[in-house]
Amino acid sequence: MTDKLTYVALVSALLGAGCSESFDPYNEVAGLRVLGVTAEPPSLSEGERARVDALVSAPAGEVELSWTWCPLPTGPLGNFECAVTEDQLRTALADAGLDDDVLPPFELGSGATVEFEYAGGRDLLRGLCELLREQPIPEATELVSCDRRFPVQLRLDARADGEAVIAVKDIDLELIEIDDGDRNRNPDVGALTLSNAEGETVGGSAQRPVRRGQTYTASIELAAAAAQEYRDVRADSGGELVDQRENLAVTWFFEAGEFDDERTSFVPEQNDIADARSNEWTAPSAADWPAATVELTVVVRDNRGGIAWTQSTVFLEGPQ
Repeated sequence: MTDKLTYVALVSALLGAGCSESFDPYNEVAGLRVLGVTAEPPSLSEGERARVDALVSAPAGEVELSWTWCPLPTGPLGNFECAVTEDQLRTALADAGLDDDVLPPFELGSGATVEFEYAGGRDLLRGLCELLREQPIPEATELVSCDRRFPVQLRLDARADGEAVIAVKDIDLELIEIDDGDRNRNPDVGALTLSNAEGETVGGSAQRPVRRGQTYTASIELAAAAAQEYRDVRADSGGELVDQRENLAVTWFFEAGEFDDERTSFVPEQNDIADARSNEWTAPSAADWPAATVELTVVVRDNRGGIAWTQSTVFLEGPQ
């Protein structure tokens, strides 16, 4: 099974703005950002539908959000556009004698949450896979085998105050029966807390302000079971089902201050899941961040398309 990225974002420059020699750190939340897109459930069997949510951070003002889905995306080289239009796809399905009425419209709606329904039945998707192979497609577009699952792309276009962001989320449409124990689930992530050198809990949940300029241990509740054990085909397994365990990637976002590590991770047989749970965060100075609170966000992804997040509002004391 090929590892899937559950979230890819392209942030365009301010419209009309020139190039800059300096860049903000990836995990510093400034301007319009899509920090994550999650689907519940993260993969669909025939007849199911998913609730899809986006975690969007934006400056004050209205954010425009619009969602589309695509069965054949062009990838980053094609700006994640769809290699086939809805009209082309419906015409091809009708010409092949397949029922295009059960195909969801490419336009899914607006807002931070939408629903996506399994696109027709398995027979339709297998037929659709064969039709896509007959279409003229961009050279960089990758055709899937469609033997076990049909991956589709959900694309979120966000705009606010002259900024534009594209975020994409892959959802697998299962073409065979999957044992419940092997189906992917989003990681179970608990609260984000801060503790000082004495081990006392401070910050958001404790409602105790942190001192500016001091370093604290940030921790999330992340059980070992968050990295699921499952059976699936692996690239080196010759098509056989093999026992596996998920990798977890944890990204630590901040409005202000600084984390020691941009990301932490868990890789089975290489490290302990405790390594992924914590990070060191230094609170900002009053000069850098005069506001009384700062938002911290932690996003956890597995290598099969699962994603979850947790956030905390941290109260800051006055300058030292």
